[in-house]
Amino acid sequence: MSAITAADIAAALKPMYGSQGQKSLVFDKKARPFLSMLKTVEEFEGQYYPLPVLYEDTLGGSNTFTTAQTNVGAPGMEVFQVDPTSNYYRIVQISTQALRRAKSSLGSFITQTKLKYDSALNGLANDIETSLFRSSDGHLATISGAPAAGVVTLSNAGDAKLFAIGEKLVCANSITAALHTGEVGTVTATDPVAGTITVSGTITNWGDTDVIFRQGDYVSASDTLHLHGLADWIPTSLESGTFMGVTRTGKREKLAGMYFSDGSLTDIEYSMFTALCQMGDRSAAPVDKILTDYTLWGLLAKELGIEVTRDPRDGDAGMTRIGIAHPNGVAEVVPCTKCQPNTAWPLTSEDWVLVSLGPAAGIFDDDGQLAQRISNADGIETRAVGFPELGCSAPVRSGRIAFS
Repeated sequence: MSAITAADIAAALKPMYGSQGQKSLVFDKKARPFLSMLKTVEEFEGQYYPLPVLYEDTLGGSNTFTTAQTNVGAPGMEVFQVDPTSNYYRIVQISTQALRRAKSSLGSFITQTKLKYDSALNGLANDIETSLFRSSDGHLATISGAPAAGVVTLSNAGDAKLFAIGEKLVCANSITAALHTGEVGTVTATDPVAGTITVSGTITNWGDTDVIFRQGDYVSASDTLHLHGLADWIPTSLESGTFMGVTRTGKREKLAGMYFSDGSLTDIEYSMFTALCQMGDRSAAPVDKILTDYTLWGLLAKELGIEVTRDPRDGDAGMTRIGIAHPNGVAEVVPCTKCQPNTAWPLTSEDWVLVSLGPAAGIFDDDGQLAQRISNADGIETRAVGFPELGCSAPVRSGRIAFS
């Protein structure tokens, strides 16, 4: 039998990676709850996807007709320019030697290759899910204290889960500073309990309060190579310039959501309920989801005790659900692996959309070539790619709660 070629692999794998098959893997609601709940827009006309936001009704209301005419004013409206310019990549490479060794058993080789493809898609989707919660600068964690013998302590212990063994990292003094020149660390161990990662390589200048990035996610000072996640849409404080073409100064809640800094870890339910009521009072927000990490979700479940119930209507048999009732409905509290520690995101899910150039995450085969020769290496490769951006049509109906 002749050696397996890129065409052989493409022919065998293409039926497995139709658009629906890829979507079922990418939009896994247990692994990636936020990504899976988003409406998606994969095609649009123009340079960007316009997302108009009406934040004030027509001005000039009056019980006197002539006064209403005199004071007439246009409604308050802004248009967010949602432009999916962020790039997400995962690559699968197979050497020519591996192809030749596999010529006696195409079936076994395809099975193993599919696992690699699935892993690339899964990793790409996890990268996007992580970004959806964070800001576009792409930093994964902040250092607490000086690293010792390669052990780096993180300011949030829960951030250790975001690092993979073998991953290459870079570091800067802040999200606006240049990288420490020539310093790249490789992750050799992670300890989510202790909140540490162990890194080999040159990390001489890594220090207290420095921020860590995956290599390639931050290249120059003030880079914003990631999509704009919840931390950008609902920030702790407003930016000084514009956000997606809109100046949000003076319109904090109307265009940047509601921020609550007083969440209590000793009374989580009350903190969430109070925030929901305030959101209802100020915007009639029909919040239906509250996204948290698993730790905060668990603390809430323990706090509620026997009030935690299993919803028999749920298609996922036995999946425990927690709902916080409020004047405009019930908000389901959803645990998310990639959510920041000590943070809750009360969202009106119908307002959020994921805009992308083509599929948000998928195997690139626009040219019909699922696998292709590597120009500068002896083998073939397949690329999992995504060009997504997050949008919101009514920021005032969503919020952010910081717990301490």
